[in-house]
Amino acid sequence: MTATNRKVVALDIGGVCLRVHFQRTLDFFGVAVRSLGDLPADYQPAFREWECGRLAEEDFVAMFRRLSGRPFSMDEVRHGWNLMIGEDIPGAADWVRELQAAGYHTVFFSNTSRWHLAEVRRKLSFADIVPDGIYSFEVGCEKPDPAIYRAFEERFGRPVAYFDDRAENVAAGNQVGWPSFVFTDVQQARKAFSGSGS
Repeated sequence: MTATNRKVVALDIGGVCLRVHFQRTLDFFGVAVRSLGDLPADYQPAFREWECGRLAEEDFVAMFRRLSGRPFSMDEVRHGWNLMIGEDIPGAADWVRELQAAGYHTVFFSNTSRWHLAEVRRKLSFADIVPDGIYSFEVGCEKPDPAIYRAFEERFGRPVAYFDDRAENVAAGNQVGWPSFVFTDVQQARKAFSGSGS
């Protein structure tokens, strides 16, 4: 079976397969804001550049040194950044195994950095059964940019379902003709997919 005729299900990682704990990272760096989005505006483009693979590790580390006023090493910044990678979403491992048993090829589709992907591969209990993925740091752009959806299709074909916890990414999926669903929990995802006719 070729990549273009497999029944592919695209899965975001953070918020669909595992929990993300931004506060753990912010606390580690001693930053008194509620979310990464509340940081000074000049940091937001840098985070996007990092997740699109266009910011060097040394520059990413320097950004956190400026932000915190502390001389963090690269290993310390990597540790602090990776603290936000949390535990499995309840039921996600069983759900992915059910999809695979039903003949679907599950593929990660995520805005993420090289560091975070390595941590996901280390920490997510079922990462070994989802070896394939399309990632922003490899493609050079983030969801909801249509280019990353095209990159997915070029490699895996059009998915029969796509799950993401961010509505804007789901809307972009629908715009390119993917059956796309906002993920809230595994039970809801099962119902949404079973009712989609796929």
